[in-house]
Amino acid sequence: MNIFKSFFLLVFLGFFATACNSQSAHSKAGHEAESAHHHGEAAGAATNSVFQAQLSNVTREYLRMKDALVRSDAGASKTAAASMQLALSSVDMKLVTGDAHMEWMGYLKQLKSVTETAVAAKSLEDVRQAFSAMSSPLAGAIKRFGGNDTELYLQHCPMAFSNAGGDWLSDIEAIRNPYFGDRMLKCGRVMETIE
Repeated sequence: MNIFKSFFLLVFLGFFATACNSQSAHSKAGHEAESAHHHGEAAGAATNSVFQAQLSNVTREYLRMKDALVRSDAGASKTAAASMQLALSSVDMKLVTGDAHMEWMGYLKQLKSVTETAVAAKSLEDVRQAFSAMSSPLAGAIKRFGGNDTELYLQHCPMAFSNAGGDWLSDIEAIRNPYFGDRMLKCGRVMETIE
């Protein structure tokens, strides 16, 4: 009799475990489907290689602008800002839809505004101010959609802009400060790595 009880107990436990796993798998599948419903557009946008390549062109011009500011070259930084403007206008916003489209439009509006400001700037310090303002929306767009060919480093200088601080993206980990150039070339620290 004990053998029968043990056998039925094992069968019951096996059935119970299978049912729990099935419910857990169903719950997980349901969560993934729900997640895809809410974030499906974003996931598609993040893997759209054409959109990423276009955003990568924007990033490339931004990095050229950063390098020019490190050299304190106002002319080259404004030229890079103009190239960044052109790259932004070449990004096909129809490649992202739904919520992702609206997110991109928010980043695009900010980036267009500050690149216009940089191109029209009268002084190196004005270009630096505009560059600082474009760093956060570009970092947000890259984190959201991709668009970086290499690892990027979000860097921060606490002394920029009269100690208000300023961030920038760099394709090298070593600090090369675009806000002070050779006056304080190594002032700053890496805040985040964006892969």
